[in-house]
Amino acid sequence: MKQKDVEIRSFELALSILHNKPSDENRKIKEWATKVINKHTEVPINEAARVELANQAVPFPDRASPTIKGASDTQAAWVLRDIQATLVTVDRAMRQAEMMADKAMRQAEAIRMMADKTMRKAEMTADKAMRQAEEELSKQR
Repeated sequence: MKQKDVEIRSFELALSILHNKPSDENRKIKEWATKVINKHTEVPINEAARVELANQAVPFPDRASPTIKGASDTQAAWVLRDIQATLVTVDRAMRQAEMMADKAMRQAEAIRMMADKTMRKAEMTADKAMRQAEEELSKQR
């Protein structure tokens, strides 16, 4: 699995963990989830917001509208919007990185082909030099 896939899945897992109601059993994992989200957002989540996220069930955004279903806390709503915007930015960056990687692979292949061609020329030159040396040696005998 590619690193970006792992990061995306970790981020999605963190969001799903934050969706759960807090309890003593899931308090540590919710804290982990806030750290994962904070790592992948452009605007860091401040400590107060991280505590809030860990101590409440965060509603998932309604895909049909820009508002957030069941959001009772404005700060949580803004954090989720920031997360959505960050995901879009991350997706764009990943696409750009893939295009750059593809370009680098094509360039590497072109360089490999040039190196192969140069190697063949060098081998031909070496073979020619060996033949000439053998001819000179046979003439001297």
